[in-house]
This record gives sequence, structure tokens and C-alpha cells, in this order.
Amino acid sequence: MGQLRPARLGPAGLEVSLSAAHRAAPERFFCRRRHRTALEGVAPVMLARVTILLLALGVAACSTTRPPPPEPAPAPIAERPSFTQTGIASWYGRAHHGKTTAEGEPFDMNKLTAAHRTLPLDTTVRVTNLENHKTVKVRINDRGPYVAGRVIDLSARAAKELAIADGIARVRVEVFTSDQQVAEN
Repeated sequence: MGQLRPARLGPAGLEVSLSAAHRAAPERFFCRRRHRTALEGVAPVMLARVTILLLALGVAACSTTRPPPPEPAPAPIAERPSFTQTGIASWYGRAHHGKTTAEGEPFDMNKLTAAHRTLPLDTTVRVTNLENHKTVKVRINDRGPYVAGRVIDLSARAAKELAIADGIARVRVEVFTSDQQVAEN
């Protein structure tokens, strides 16, 4: 077993010992040289593709695009009054101060209260002076006015906030659901 026997290689029938064949072969004959040469052409192509991909991702990451502006909030729906009345308003003060109202409480001319013929007691109404467009919220706590052609009697403070100078003014009375107090249990 120590010596190599000659071997027949190829169709020409040349006999060569394995040791001679081994010496004659290139240094890396038994390495996977063929596979390496096939991959050597692919490596630069793959490197180029990876480089282009990384460059494209880098450019995409650096570019700034502004997000679309938020949609504007929808305009609030204007509440419509459940009751509207236009007419002449008057006011009452010192002569009635302290007297009992239809609500059963003493009249206070310094509070924002009013008298109305038909609206339920304890209803909050908006009264607008049609001459200067000032508005005040008052609570109905009494009945009246008892003078023909007038729609509401205001407390002295409410008349002052509406800037009613001559004792009477043309006004608009409105009842809004959002102005009413919620009863507590």
C-alpha cells in the first residue's frame, strides 16, 4: 500500500502515477475554483444592486414631504330658538323691589329677571335690544307686563345691560334649549 500504482487517465491511454498527476496539477486544483469563478461575475452585480438600493433608500429617507393639512372642523350648526317674539320691552324697579313674584320669591331689581305673560316660569330667555344689538339672558320669574303692546317687563339691571334709556325699547325675545337649566334629582 505504500506505493502508488500507475493509473490510466483519459482516452489516449497515457499512464501516469497519481503523485505525478498531483505535482502536475495547479496548486488549487482540488479547490472549488470553478464555482468561485462563476460567483466572481455575480458578486460585482449584486454589490451594484445593493449599493443602488441603499442609495435609493437614503434619498427617500432624506426627502421631506409635508403631511396633508388637517381637514377643517365642520362649522357648528347654529341653534334655532324654540320661541321667538318681537315687541316693546319695559322695565320695573324700585316700586316693586322686595314684592313677591309669581314664582314665589321676592323681586330683586338687581338680578337678571323678567316678567312674561305666557312663557313658563323659570325659563331662561335671550332678550336683544334691536336698536343697539345688545343681548342679555334673563330668567322668567313673574307674570306681566299688563300694558297693551308690551311683550316683556325687565328688571332694572337687565334694562341697564341692554342700555334701554327711555324706559322702553324694541326687543326680540328668544328661548333656546341650550340656555335652560337641567333639573337635578
